Amino acid sequence: MPASLLISGVVFFVAVLGHSIAGRLGMIQNSVARFLVVGSVAGLTLLVVLCRHAVSALDVMAGLTFYAFLCELYIFLFTMVSSSISAKTLRLLWQGPMSAEQLEAVYEGAGMVQRRLERLQATHLIRTEGKHRTLTAKGERLVRWLRFFRDFFHRLPTSNCPI
Repeated sequence: MPASLLISGVVFFVAVLGHSIAGRLGMIQNSVARFLVVGSVAGLTLLVVLCRHAVSALDVMAGLTFYAFLCELYIFLFTMVSSSISAKTLRLLWQGPMSAEQLEAVYEGAGMVQRRLERLQATHLIRTEGKHRTLTAKGERLVRWLRFFRDFFHRLPTSNCPI
């Protein structure tokens, strides 16, 4: 294994540790933004270290690409765990037994929609205008990207969701 990949793995581990510490200190509330800050600082540090110690430009690119892959995988995994209904159910049941009625109360239709709308608004993807919710410019960009990837992977839109 090239040293650049090993160094990238170590820096990634430090970035994850820094993300955890920053979260416990209550620094940035949004966990993705928090990791982007910590991971960017760690990535710049990695770039400097690799430029000083790598044998070739290919080693530098391999190390940075591997680091970017690990960061993307990490972000995907922790966002999936934090927003997945199944993962939330498992976390609730891990805290103790719950009856079917208690679980239904957590996941009642209106409550689920409200929590999702709150999360979309907190991430600035939608905004409230009177009684209506509309996409922000950031939300419109995301929908364009989602449509691009849908088309790229040749997925057909479902009848209830045109994205």
